[in-house]
Amino acid sequence: MVRGYDIIEISAGNLHTAMIRGDGFALAFGNNESRQTGISTEDNRQVVSEMKDAIEEKRMRNLVSVKTGKTHTMVLTKNGKVYFTGLNTSGQLSQGNVTSPVARLTPAKILNLSNEIVELDSNIASISAGNTYSIAITNQNEAYVCGLNSSGQLGQGDKATPQNIFVKIKSPDGTDTLKNIDYISNGEGNTLNLAAITNDGKIYTWGTGANGQLGNGEYFDKSLPTIAGDNEIQVESVYVDLKLGETYSINPKLKQGINAYCYEQTITNVEYASNNEAVATVNENGIVTAKSMGSSIIKIKDLGNNIEKYIKVNVSEYRDYTTPDISSGLNFTIALKADGTVWSFGNGANGRLGTGNTKNQTEPVQVLAPDGKNKLTNVKQIAVGHDAASALLEDGTVVSWGNGANGALGNNTTTSSSIPVYLQDVNGNKITDVVKIARGHLTTIALKKDGSVWICGYNGYGQLGQGNTTEYHYAVRVKDETGKGYLEGALDVYGIIRSTYIIKNNGEVWGMGANADQQLGLGVKTDTEKLPKKSLIDNVVKLAPCAYGTSALKADGTVWSFGNGANG
Repeated sequence: MVRGYDIIEISAGNLHTAMIRGDGFALAFGNNESRQTGISTEDNRQVVSEMKDAIEEKRMRNLVSVKTGKTHTMVLTKNGKVYFTGLNTSGQLSQGNVTSPVARLTPAKILNLSNEIVELDSNIASISAGNTYSIAITNQNEAYVCGLNSSGQLGQGDKATPQNIFVKIKSPDGTDTLKNIDYISNGEGNTLNLAAITNDGKIYTWGTGANGQLGNGEYFDKSLPTIAGDNEIQVESVYVDLKLGETYSINPKLKQGINAYCYEQTITNVEYASNNEAVATVNENGIVTAKSMGSSIIKIKDLGNNIEKYIKVNVSEYRDYTTPDISSGLNFTIALKADGTVWSFGNGANGRLGTGNTKNQTEPVQVLAPDGKNKLTNVKQIAVGHDAASALLEDGTVVSWGNGANGALGNNTTTSSSIPVYLQDVNGNKITDVVKIARGHLTTIALKKDGSVWICGYNGYGQLGQGNTTEYHYAVRVKDETGKGYLEGALDVYGIIRSTYIIKNNGEVWGMGANADQQLGLGVKTDTEKLPKKSLIDNVVKLAPCAYGTSALKADGTVWSFGNGANG
C-alpha cells in the first residue's frame, strides 16, 4: 500500500503497475525485465519505486497521467510532453528506432518537416497505451500513434510494421488526419484494433475486423478509420414507378446510427440530382417529375451527415403501361409489348421461345402462360440469356423458359421447359416481391423490393455468391462478403457468362464469379470470387458488363471501364 499520498491515476500492464501520485511523481512496481518500471536494472520491483528520467536520472516531476502497455509505460507531464520507458521492439516508444529496452523515461520523438528526428512538442492533452502501441491526443484533438501495425491498427492505410515514431491517424479517405478526437480506446490486451470518439459523438474504428469488432457491418480489417453504426438515409422505396407528368415526393428520413453522446441527428442540407433529366427531374425539395418514358437514377445526398443514397425512377406512358423492350439470345429474340405480352421468334431449341414446343419460328408468336394454355400477360420486364429467357410479372413473381441445365430456370429441376415455370425457393414457394431480373449464362437473378438478391443455376465460377461452386436448382439468397450473412441494399443486378454484378443503393458495385481478367474491378487478378467483393469504383448508376470486362456510368456522367483491355 502507498501511504501518505493521494494516487490520482493508476494503470496496470501485463506484469507491472504504474501510478501518478498527488504531488506529480510517478511510481511503479512489478516485472521489470523490459525496464517498464523506469528502473535501469532489470530487477523486478517488489516494492513501489519512483520512476526517473533518462537525462538527469532524477525523479520525474509534474506528471498528470500514466498509461501502461504490455511491457512499456508512458507518462504525460503537466506542460504536455510525453515520456516512455520499457520494451521498444515494435517501435511503441516513438524513438525513431526499435532499440530495446529503454531503461528510463525518455522523451517521445517525431519527424519534423525536414525529416529530422526531434522531440515531440509540449502539445499533448491525453495519452493511451495498447499492448504494443502508444497513442497521444494533441490539444488540437488529433492523435499520434506508433508501434505494432500488423492489422492496420494505427490507421495509416496500410499494415506496415513497426511504426517506430509518432505519426498522426489518418482520415477515413486517407487524404487528411482524423479530426476532433475526444477519446481513443486503450488497453493492454487490445492488440489489433482501435476505436475513437469524436466531438460529434461518432465512433470510428480500425484494425482487425474478423469477428465484427469494428461495428461497421463487415468482418474485414480496415487500415483507415471507418464509422461504426453509421447513419443511413431511409426512403419509402428505392424503386418508384411514375406515369408521364406525374410527380413524387422523396421525403428522406435519417436512420440514426450509434452516437456516443446521444446527440439527436436529422437530415440537413439535402442535395438531389437526376442522372437522366430527360426522363425525370428533381428539384431542391425532392419533388420528382416524370418527363418522358424510361429510367433515371436520383441521387440523395445529406451534406450535413455526408451520406448518400440512390433511388430508381421508371416512367411509363400510363400506370398500367409496360415499357417495350426487345432482347436477343443465341439465334432467337424475345420482345415485350406495351400491353404486357411477350413474343418470340427464331431458334426454338430447348424451348427457348416459350411456345410449348421446340420448333423454330420465322414470325413472332406469343409466349405461353405457366398453365400451358393461355398466353403470358401482365409482364413488366424481360431478361434474355444464351438459350433461355425470364419475365417479371406485375405481381412480383418471375417465370422462365428454355434451357434448364444446372437448375438455370430455378424450378428445382435441371429439365428444360418450353412453357414458362415459376422461380422457386428451396421449399417450392414462388419467389415474390421481385422488382428487377437479369440472366447470366445458365443463371437467373432476381432483385427483391427489400434489396436482397436471389439467384440460381450454374455456379462453376462462384457467380451465385454462396462461397462455393455448387449449382443450385432453386433460388438462394446471395450472401455477404463474409459468407456469414446476406448482401443487402441492392438497387440493380446484372448477369454475364461467368460473373454477376450488383449495384447497391449507395452507388457501390459488388461482383462475384470469374475475375481472371480483373472484370470485377477489384484492382487485383484472381481466378474466381465465390462471395461478393466490392469494386474500387463508386457512385455508379448503371453497368454494361461483357464476358471479360465492364463499363460503368457514374452519377457525375463519366464512364469508367475495367477488365481485359485487348482490342481496346
